[in-house]
Amino acid sequence: MKKHTTTKKPMSAVDVSVCTTIAVDLAKKVFQVAGEEAQGQLVYEQRIKSREAFQVFLQKLPKGVTVLMETGPGAQAWARMLQAQGNP
Repeated sequence: MKKHTTTKKPMSAVDVSVCTTIAVDLAKKVFQVAGEEAQGQLVYEQRIKSREAFQVFLQKLPKGVTVLMETGPGAQAWARMLQAQGNP
């Protein structure tokens, strides 16, 4: 039986600017990020391994991208930074 193979871009290779919504799992050492496009299709996934790299990632997000994150000790600080950039 022949297997069907497709050449699909890895999700981390997709430009985050196509995302309309970003979901973030906040943790002490690793931030898991997932993004979906306007139709609700998951198009972006990335593991970010430092707070500094996560901050750079958030600063590069286009204005208007909705960012969802769980509540927790660090969530308010990240949310204030995102709101100052113009992200809901």
